[in-house]
Amino acid sequence: MSALDPLPVATAPPKERVAYLDNARYWVMLLVVIGHSLTEYVVMDSAHGVYTWIYSFHMPFFILISGYTARHYIGDFRQIRRIVSTLIVPYLIVETSLQLITRHYDGEPKTLMILSPQWIGWFLAALFIWRITTPIWRALKYPITTSIVISLLAGLIEIPNVLALPKVLALLPFWVIGLHMNRRCSCGSATGGSASSRRSR
Repeated sequence: MSALDPLPVATAPPKERVAYLDNARYWVMLLVVIGHSLTEYVVMDSAHGVYTWIYSFHMPFFILISGYTARHYIGDFRQIRRIVSTLIVPYLIVETSLQLITRHYDGEPKTLMILSPQWIGWFLAALFIWRITTPIWRALKYPITTSIVISLLAGLIEIPNVLALPKVLALLPFWVIGLHMNRRCSCGSATGGSASSRRSR
C-alpha cells in the first residue's frame, strides 16, 4: 500500500481581521453572558423583558458574523487542522466534562452521549457542520434560497439531536447569508446567487 500524497499546506488567503467585526462579536458574547445570568430571574418582569430581547436576536446575529468570517474557507490542510484544534477538540472536552458533571450530581445521563450535545456544546457542533459544508454553499447557484427551504422543511419533521442537527438546520440561513455578505453588507441578488457566479459575470 503506497503512502498518500501530503495535502497542500495552505491555499486560502490569509485571514483578515476586521475591527468592527471583532467588536460586534465581543458585544454579542457579552449579551450571551448577560442572558444566561438572567435565567434565574425571568420571573421578574424587567428581567424577563431583557432576557427576551437578548434571545430574540443574539444567536442569529452571532451566526451571521461567524458565517462572514468563514467565507474564505475552502478546506485546505491549514483550515482543517484549525477546525480540529478550535472546534473538535474543545467540543470533546467541553461535552465530556459537562456530561460527567451532570451525571455526578443528577445521575443523568447514565451513559455518555457525546454526539448529543448539551448546553454550549451545540454551538461548537453547529460551527463544525457549517464550516465543513461551506464549499457547498459557495458552489450552489441559489445558496440563500436553498438554505431557507432546508430550514423550513427541517421544522416540519422530527430530527434526532445528533450534533445538534435541529438547531444546525434551523439557523442555517443566517450562516449562509453571512458567507455571501461583503463589506457593504450586500448578499448578492435577492434570490441568493453564489459568490462564484457573481465573480464570473
